[in-house]
Amino acid sequence: MNSVNESLILADESLILADESLILADESLILTDESLILADESLILADESLILADESLILFYFFSPCLRDFSSPKNLFSS
Repeated sequence: MNSVNESLILADESLILADESLILADESLILTDESLILADESLILADESLILADESLILFYFFSPCLRDFSSPKNLFSS
C-alpha cells in the first residue's frame, strides 16, 4: 500500500510539472508572438523612414536648381 501511495504522489508531481511546463511553453509562445509583432512594427517604421528619406531627397533636389545640373554629389566640389 505504501508503494502505491508513493507512485500516486510521484504521478501527481509529474502532472504538476507537466502543467507548469505547458504554462511556460504558452508564455513563451505569447512572448514570441509579441516579439514578431514588434519586429513587424519596426519594419513598418523603417519602411516609412526610407519613404521620408526618399521624399526629402526629392524635395532637396527639386528646390536646389544648381544641383539638378550635376549627375552625382561629387560633382558639387569639382571646378
